[in-house]
Amino acid sequence: MGPFAARAPGQTSIGGSTTFALTEVEAEEATRSYVLALMEHGSPGPADLLRVMLARPTWQRRAACRGDGVGAYFPTRGASDLDLARAVCAGCEVRSDCLDYALADPSVLGVWGGTSERERQRLRRDATDPRP
Repeated sequence: MGPFAARAPGQTSIGGSTTFALTEVEAEEATRSYVLALMEHGSPGPADLLRVMLARPTWQRRAACRGDGVGAYFPTRGASDLDLARAVCAGCEVRSDCLDYALADPSVLGVWGGTSERERQRLRRDATDPRP
């Protein structure tokens, strides 16, 4: 856990001794600020990865797929793998945010928001199609 990781609802330990009441958003921002301050004095490498991770949209922290690994979200064996990923996406609280993110960037690969790359291409094409 990071130096500002929540220990109990609304409680955060700093330095292992003093406990302050912080909201979840305040705790995340404090951790982010702390990590960024540490990275300013470091060398390239893991710090670069942390910068990328911290730049990700905050909704990704609440995604149902977080921590699952990537295998199921880049199906190679057809519909059965795609169905596994879609099952996770079906109950995800940030599914619409995820889909919007993937639709906004055509270079995004794999399953996002319960859709395949081909389905997102179709959705983009349909959104720009002037036919009624």
